[in-house]
Amino acid sequence: MLRIMSVCVIAVAIAIRVGASTADSAPPPSNGRIMLQGEHITSFTLKGGSGASFADPPNSIEVPCGTYPGATVVLDAGNGRTFTGTVSSFRVVPNEPLVLKVGGPLVQRAKAAASGGFMRLVYQLVDRAGNEYRSASTSHADRPAFAVYKGGLKIAAGRFEYG
Repeated sequence: MLRIMSVCVIAVAIAIRVGASTADSAPPPSNGRIMLQGEHITSFTLKGGSGASFADPPNSIEVPCGTYPGATVVLDAGNGRTFTGTVSSFRVVPNEPLVLKVGGPLVQRAKAAASGGFMRLVYQLVDRAGNEYRSASTSHADRPAFAVYKGGLKIAAGRFEYG
């Protein structure tokens, strides 16, 4: 009986030690790098996970590896104006920096299409990767303006509504 008990104690001790060594040898959570290529970035906030936010981020930031549902980018356009953009989902892996082309310079795009007796105008402000930005201001004066001419005569004018 004593022999069976000592074998059981040894087996339990081995099992505990094996479990401890497995837990000790688990790799620590790894980090990866995001390289931000763009100008005038005042804030970069990850969506999901920790929701980490970086004010006036450097060109290279270290974040936990994994898949992120996106990020929010805030730009300083000068004169107290800011623009907010969204980056779609991306994956950060160790030892392979992820390059995100966000921020300035921004490009204005306008599309016009006739529909019945109306003209539909669509305005976008996009970065080099095609991410769309919107003015953070709700002031009517900050929205982009347009004018429609026919034969040199202005026939319509106004400001775009965002959204």
